[in-house]
Amino acid sequence: IVNDPVGLMRTASKTWLASLSDVPKPKTLITSSQAAAEMFFQKQRHGVILKPDAGAGGHHVTLIQEGQYDHLHETFRKFLRRGEPRVIVQENVGKHESSEKRLMWLDGEVIGGYQRTRAPGEFRHNLKQGAKPEPLTLSEEDKNLIAPLTPHLLRADIRLAGIDILGPHILEVNVLNPGGAFHADRLNQTSLAETIVRKLLFRRR
Repeated sequence: IVNDPVGLMRTASKTWLASLSDVPKPKTLITSSQAAAEMFFQKQRHGVILKPDAGAGGHHVTLIQEGQYDHLHETFRKFLRRGEPRVIVQENVGKHESSEKRLMWLDGEVIGGYQRTRAPGEFRHNLKQGAKPEPLTLSEEDKNLIAPLTPHLLRADIRLAGIDILGPHILEVNVLNPGGAFHADRLNQTSLAETIVRKLLFRRR
């Protein structure tokens, strides 16, 4: 077991990131009220993204463009019918960002990563939605963006995470399936996988 099970229960939900007031992230509403979702939608210049609380690969993540109230209502009701207790409604910060970064975080440090350029006509940056993995040179800006998140992960006894950032925003924190080392090593000619295994086997915080 790499990440503490109790910590996983706290941090695996997408709502956990939304609860961290000192972490740079998109404006987010978590609600079961369609009326509240509509009020939030009205205030966003570039539409919103609707997400389930759990899930991976971009499945069921839906873009609602500005003015598409019928689409908002239909999608929101669909989420509730599927058994979602609450829906994540998030400002669309990716309109002018074609690439998203997956950063690998280990024991308090960002150790590398790669970026994913979305497929033509697609708003999601997930590889399962056709995004293309590309090399990434880690910058000080990347490390500084993650810095406010690090104390929260350490307090939850999380040792390994994959963190998705888009522009100046942290989009998601992946603690159950923190993939990224394979593509990072393949594209950047690094040895993240070896570093991760060595630290997990032979070093404790």
